[in-house]
Amino acid sequence: MSLGSFVSCNEETKVYIVYLGEHNGEKTLKEIEDHHSSFLHFVKGTTSKEHVRASLVHSYKNIINGFSAVLTPQEAHIISGTNFMNILHTYELIYGKGSKISLN
Repeated sequence: MSLGSFVSCNEETKVYIVYLGEHNGEKTLKEIEDHHSSFLHFVKGTTSKEHVRASLVHSYKNIINGFSAVLTPQEAHIISGTNFMNILHTYELIYGKGSKISLN
């Protein structure tokens, strides 16, 4: 059973930034995007490219190595605790007056 199957379809989703550190300059843009998508395939428990594409907001490829995605709090918790995938931080985006990014 995949981790994604434990996530309720009714859970509220938010946009999170998953920070993976800096790029080493050795991967192509396609390889970077595929690497970022692999995290979403893992946490959502799906092989559907459409489902992953719908969740992925942006793939950061230049200054930082990371991506933003629509996740449930449980998915964000799972992905931030995935040490073997070298996740450094997961941040929740908070919009509105006094917008800020909070560390999860």
